[in-house]
Amino acid sequence: MPHALRALALSAVLATAALSRPAAADPNEMARLLASYDLSLATAQKAASFHESLARWAKANPAEVAELRKKDKPVSLEAAIARFEGNPAIKKLLDEAGIGARDALLVPLALAATGAIILGEGSGHKMPPEAVNPRNVALMKSEKVAMEALLKRINDARATLAPKR
Repeated sequence: MPHALRALALSAVLATAALSRPAAADPNEMARLLASYDLSLATAQKAASFHESLARWAKANPAEVAELRKKDKPVSLEAAIARFEGNPAIKKLLDEAGIGARDALLVPLALAATGAIILGEGSGHKMPPEAVNPRNVALMKSEKVAMEALLKRINDARATLAPKR
């Protein structure tokens, strides 16, 4: 796997969006969820558009972002979905991108997880079968250039959302 994909996969795993950080009570729960989540090129394109729009909105609305950050803490996926859908501005961005909150939150995680799986395979590490979605692995391998570009777009947008330290 090229260094660029490795860097993107690692940054996606490490990056935290300021407006959403879904967490699972059981880390294996998130792994199972991601293994059962099916990526598509079309959904990943919509997710990239949404995250770019969200980054532009956040830059233009610092007061609202600051208010959201006061409430920011790791939450369940369901709570993160409700947070996105309950915010009229974010809901509008979701609608404009043609994507639901669940997909907008899961696509970056599934891309990162799948990239990490491919990275591991390349270095001889195998994930347990229940942690791997073979359809996502096949998609990322067959649409490598497009998926790498979408992951970069999402990561770049998400990086602008990270709180300044």
